[in-house]
Amino acid sequence: MTEKDRYGETLRNREKAEEDRYAAEQDRIRLEKLRREAQAVDEVKGRCPRCGESLVGARRFEASIQTCSRCRGVWLGMDDLERILARASEGEIVRFVRSLLS
Repeated sequence: MTEKDRYGETLRNREKAEEDRYAAEQDRIRLEKLRREAQAVDEVKGRCPRCGESLVGARRFEASIQTCSRCRGVWLGMDDLERILARASEGEIVRFVRSLLS
């Protein structure tokens, strides 16, 4: 191998190392951004969408609901609402709503 070939290979190796360092830094930045976004989502979970107070979970009529002690909001998923409506007669629904208000 000539000296010119060795010098060229050294330059190629250095370029590859610089590219690898750059790619690793970009990956680190992306991962940090994803971690911050996931942390922000975790901070919002379990909070009232209306006032930001912590929600309290309860189980009523075989459905999971979340209630807010500050604004008295009631939050449930569509599947839970469908479960309540499918199971309940009008009298049960009235009792359910009253239980939420008390």
